[in-house]
Amino acid sequence: MTSTSLPTSAGVLGSGDVGRVLAAGLAARGIATTLGTGRPGDDDLRAWAEEAGVTLGSFAQAAAAGEVVLLAVRGASDALGGVLDAAGGADAFAGKVLVDVTNPLVFGERLPPRLEVGHEDSGGERLQRRLPGAHVVKALNTVGNALMVDPALEVGGEPPVMFIAGDDAGANAVVGAILAAFGWQALVVGGIERSRELESLCLLWVAIGAEHGTWNHAITLVRAT
Repeated sequence: MTSTSLPTSAGVLGSGDVGRVLAAGLAARGIATTLGTGRPGDDDLRAWAEEAGVTLGSFAQAAAAGEVVLLAVRGASDALGGVLDAAGGADAFAGKVLVDVTNPLVFGERLPPRLEVGHEDSGGERLQRRLPGAHVVKALNTVGNALMVDPALEVGGEPPVMFIAGDDAGANAVVGAILAAFGWQALVVGGIERSRELESLCLLWVAIGAEHGTWNHAITLVRAT
């Protein structure tokens, strides 16, 4: 896999709405995709996977199967840690590009939620420290799942911008290729520490939805011509 090509295989951890959207989008682009789930015996999920052309497996199987792994589960530490452990821990991700779609959100009685960590640290940084052998790239955390793949949006006649943050230039390029295939143009905003700002943008995304009662929006960048 080169820095400019799509991967031939991918694993997606998480079989909720986000995980299924991403897995189906990858499979539709000819990428052999394994969806890791904690409920492999769910008949409805198995039927969906068969229709989408996605292989259903455990978290460990999905982590092992993909050149690139997309993390699409709840981002708070209690949920995230259990999934990573079930996938095989740090060794399972060594040398892999790990796309961190999560936000470390803690929900209360009202929207928006709060961040479990922020300002001087972030979920993306904690993930990179926990998995030092992986190349973690924060991406797709500032948009709802309905617009993650084929957003059908243009800004100034171009695909909308999706912010990404990661320490490894090659990994950023791979994620950029996936985003381009999904209908976005990637904009690297810095190293993984810029997850602090990107995760805060998720709170703004939720606040907009709560205020206006609609979730069909994304946060992007507009440049003057």
